[in-house]
Amino acid sequence: MALITPKINASSITAGTLPSSNLPAGTVLQVKQSVMDAYAHYSGGTYYHLTDMTTNITPRSASSKILVRLQVCVSAIDRYHITKIFRAINNGTDIQIGYGDVGSYTRQKAFSVLGTGSKSNGTATYEEITISAEFLDSPNTAQVVTYKPYIGVYAAHPFSVNAVHYNSGNQNDQWNSAPFSALTVMEIAG
Repeated sequence: MALITPKINASSITAGTLPSSNLPAGTVLQVKQSVMDAYAHYSGGTYYHLTDMTTNITPRSASSKILVRLQVCVSAIDRYHITKIFRAINNGTDIQIGYGDVGSYTRQKAFSVLGTGSKSNGTATYEEITISAEFLDSPNTAQVVTYKPYIGVYAAHPFSVNAVHYNSGNQNDQWNSAPFSALTVMEIAG
């Protein structure tokens, strides 16, 4: 692989700062991350905004791309968990990003999914599964971009984030783990 040397105009460098306009396309310009490390229990039947993981980034250029990475640790008895990511520019309208083509069907637009199925013996309540996905977004702006993660489950089936579901809040158990969930966004030079 050839070494790429950025074109640098020495007169544009101040206090040791390399201008992003002189960096090659694909360079990571900045990284932001929001972490949810507490546990939460949800009753299901709707989508829940994971507010601890809402993340803002202000691109240096409208030509930049934003790499969005989401990981969520889920535990539930059964059903199908869906994550969604919404983007708002400068506190404007929320627009869903990073989903497949639903065609003419009534399928849910999903950023990532977890089908836990149904285990009649109850062992699924002891499982914690981290689901993750990433998407290269093109917001086409240099204004503040807000990414908002949501999670939902089919029908009114309860589930937990960052905790095993079997004890629904009783975290005083030596076998219970304490994972985290996170939303990471990276500005990539265009």
